[in-house]
Amino acid sequence: MNFEAYIATCERNIEALKVLKQLEDELFGCSHVPQLFYKNLEKVKCLIEEIKNGI
Repeated sequence: MNFEAYIATCERNIEALKVLKQLEDELFGCSHVPQLFYKNLEKVKCLIEEIKNGI
């Protein structure tokens, strides 16, 4: 793996970790309130689409 590919891989990993943290923040505490869960589920779907399109 060359240096540029290594940097690109690291950047994708960092972005993926940021998305996972955002996902964790969005879902935290909403499992006890179904309305919040489904509202946040839509946000999760959007995040997944962003990951698929951007990473």
